[in-house]
Amino acid sequence: MDNKKDWEELEKWAENEKLNNIEKYKVDIGNIDMQQKTKGVNVVVKFLNGIFKTTKVAFIVVGIIIALSVFTVVKVNVSRFKSSVDVDINSIANMHNIKVKVISQETEDNGNGTYIFALKKKPEIQFKAIKEYGKLTEDFEANYQKYVFNNWNSSVKEKFEVEEKRTEEGILHYSNYVIADNTEEVEEAVEYIIEFLEYAEKWNKENKVVKIWQQKKNEFIVPIRNVYIKIQDNVIYPYHALFQTADEIRNDAKEQLTEISKLSRIS
Repeated sequence: MDNKKDWEELEKWAENEKLNNIEKYKVDIGNIDMQQKTKGVNVVVKFLNGIFKTTKVAFIVVGIIIALSVFTVVKVNVSRFKSSVDVDINSIANMHNIKVKVISQETEDNGNGTYIFALKKKPEIQFKAIKEYGKLTEDFEANYQKYVFNNWNSSVKEKFEVEEKRTEEGILHYSNYVIADNTEEVEEAVEYIIEFLEYAEKWNKENKVVKIWQQKKNEFIVPIRNVYIKIQDNVIYPYHALFQTADEIRNDAKEQLTEISKLSRIS
């Protein structure tokens, strides 16, 4: 009985304390404490849920990126394998950024043989392509350069030498070069080449033959590959890559001349 009375006394005391707190603070402090704890738990739960969702999304994104990368690599390798076994004759157009049409062909059932192409924008420029399964030989750039040089009307043109020959299959090899005897003449030869390239670039824009959207102002994109300078037994290729500017061509020529001078005595 004594214990029962003691518990009753404690319960009365606790109830009185609760009433006193409510009267004094106008709120149930014990209940606030419980609410605060509940809110804290909810915040933690929401935070953990957010991390889980973010991590899940991140894993999905990474998975998609990896899948696309693997697909791209596989696709490229398959394409390369196919090209090595049986090259696509139409790849010539993409290779040179041009539009062409076949005007004649002597081929067998697998498409192997000889093709004669003409440029759609300039049918006068024709070239040959020989397909042999995974091997493709063609002379577009040589015929392009020959046509442009032959139609260039300039006194500078006589500064150039022409070298032209064909293989047994009829593939054209064509080049233009300037002979220089010393450093000063190399500098002059570079300016001759730049003048030729400027004409070729202007001609190309007017006739819309080669189109490369990445081209920026003052950059050369014309396929004039075999134009160079001969100095003694050495050769300098000032224009050797797409998107070079005139100043870059001059600098490249100087660097090549410097390397040649180190190896041989050129003044």
